[in-house]
Amino acid sequence: MRKIYFDEAGYSGNNLLDNSQPLYCYLGIEDVDGKLKEKFLNLKNLHSYKTDLEIKGANLSKSVKGQKFLIDLWNTFGNECKFVLHDKKFALACKMFEYVYEPVYSNVNTLFYQINFHKFIATSMYNLFMNSDHSAEQLFNGFYQFIKNKGNESLDKYIQSCGIVETSPLYYFSLFCEKHKTEIASDIDFTDKREKFILDLTLTSLYNLLGIFSNGNSEAMEIHCDNSKPIANDKSFWKAFVGNTRIVYDTVLGSGTQLTFNLSQEPILDDSKTIIQLQVADMLASSVYQAYLHPDSDFSKKINEISKNSYVEAYSVAPVDLQMAYDEQEKQVFHEIIRLLSSSKSKKQKIEKLAEKSYNLKYYQFLRNQYIAEYIKSLN
Repeated sequence: MRKIYFDEAGYSGNNLLDNSQPLYCYLGIEDVDGKLKEKFLNLKNLHSYKTDLEIKGANLSKSVKGQKFLIDLWNTFGNECKFVLHDKKFALACKMFEYVYEPVYSNVNTLFYQINFHKFIATSMYNLFMNSDHSAEQLFNGFYQFIKNKGNESLDKYIQSCGIVETSPLYYFSLFCEKHKTEIASDIDFTDKREKFILDLTLTSLYNLLGIFSNGNSEAMEIHCDNSKPIANDKSFWKAFVGNTRIVYDTVLGSGTQLTFNLSQEPILDDSKTIIQLQVADMLASSVYQAYLHPDSDFSKKINEISKNSYVEAYSVAPVDLQMAYDEQEKQVFHEIIRLLSSSKSKKQKIEKLAEKSYNLKYYQFLRNQYIAEYIKSLN
């Protein structure tokens, strides 16, 4: 049976605007030959660290001795590791898009992702988060209260307090929220204990990495995680994967993403103080976190080079440069789309117009999918 151990660096729960910890790294390491613990203790002894004491990864990168140890760890265990890295503020921007537009256009929300409309909105919001000391937090808190109060409070005062003008995509974002507040607010049930960690990145990171580790293999995986509140809060989600040998892939978006895998049991929550393998995962995750946070140091450059094959870019959340990512025609089309979605037209009219405008984008081929036409027909 395969055994995989997971730990994190930069955890701040739902607070994705935490400036002291702007990144989040989640890393898994597989004990391929059952000798991970033995190899680690030998390496620890070689670098003159006491084998019976836990060393936190966050402290190792602060000394030359610790940096050499971390580099040796990556050289020894890098091939058995996979990790994702998230820019928290951009992750928050992406989640706000997800909770606003998806419920309203649930039948065709994949369309937004195919034309990269989600990245345009998320990047616009991310720029606000990065360029303002207080308005980003005001906007998010206003949005959070708007959802939590089931749309009974207006977003207007929050938008105005952030200094967002009518030419900004976020102005039309707020209009969209107002027009569809019932659908948006009803999509989140704050009485459900799973919603307690609505913005947390742990569960998504673990789920995505398990698909990567499985890689089409139906062999059961026994997974160990350092004590995690989001996982402990509700482990029922994982029951569907226990003993599941059928591997299913996502074909709708054409990404080929693996959606299922086989677990021997629900996630096992352990303490890194007693589980050596989790200590290794902690050290490796912390080294990546520090390397990406301070990329110009010699140590960071070495870690980034050694770990690059373990980095799962497809499931990591990193911002794009709005000016570089889209040409002027594309930006103009996206501005037209966001104004269109906030207009008073019917859903049918909006979808038809959206398809028409999106033909000007390089992803237009997807729009020929039959289900869009069927959805438009269903709105008649």
